[in-house]
Amino acid sequence: MEQNNKPTWKNIYLIVLTIVTIVCIVIGIFNWTSGFSGWFWSDDDDDAHTDSMTIVDTEAFDSMELDLDVGDLEIVAGDGYQIQYDYPKKSEPDIKVENGRLVVTQKQKFKRHLYDNYKMIITVPKDPEMKSLDLNMDMGSADLTDVYAKNLTVEADMGGIEIANSEFGVIDIAADMGSITLDNVIFSQGSCEADMGSIEMTGVSFERVVCTADMGSIDIDGSFEDIEADCSMGSVTITTTEDLDKISFDLSADMGDVTVNGKDQGNKYVR
Repeated sequence: MEQNNKPTWKNIYLIVLTIVTIVCIVIGIFNWTSGFSGWFWSDDDDDAHTDSMTIVDTEAFDSMELDLDVGDLEIVAGDGYQIQYDYPKKSEPDIKVENGRLVVTQKQKFKRHLYDNYKMIITVPKDPEMKSLDLNMDMGSADLTDVYAKNLTVEADMGGIEIANSEFGVIDIAADMGSITLDNVIFSQGSCEADMGSIEMTGVSFERVVCTADMGSIDIDGSFEDIEADCSMGSVTITTTEDLDKISFDLSADMGDVTVNGKDQGNKYVR
């Protein structure tokens, strides 16, 4: 076990980096939504939000590839294969199944609106297990419940990622601006990265995971064999009922504390 004090120069550097990052993100959001003479209006009726769901029943598929510009996504378990979505006409998603793979592409055709409750719900059976889920989201949250897949990849630029009651082989999750939450999730190997947001895992079970959070805390509660967690601005909190002597730890918090089973370990814990 190691315990280090945090150097002042590093704290100053991280604070400056944080301010610059926030300014860049605010400018990016403004450029995306504005640069036009109105955020929430349009002269084109095709841009109107109808608050009605379009339902598409598809043939069976065993993998997904989703690329969404805007809108919230839900993937849930059900009796068959179905997609529901609510988008303006000009931004409706392109949906097709090719060689057992669901491919959904949704592009934002206008920039005068912030997205207004645009959403998509994908229903799949619990059995058989999906081969792979590849989700790429620019602006919107992702919520997966009762999903089983060998491989899961999620990239979200602006939006949180929540996964519950699911099981995977390998996971690779990244959120630029949003938190990552796993509740009652089983996987073998994984990586989670949050640039501006926290990583929280409750009731999880895995062999190995690598977690990094630039601006946010990491909180993991479950059973595991090997865990690596690094926080630039935030704390790392690990809770487990397993024998600590049988677990490999590499935990660090540059501007925060590391806590294992309620005990303060300073800003670094390796064993």
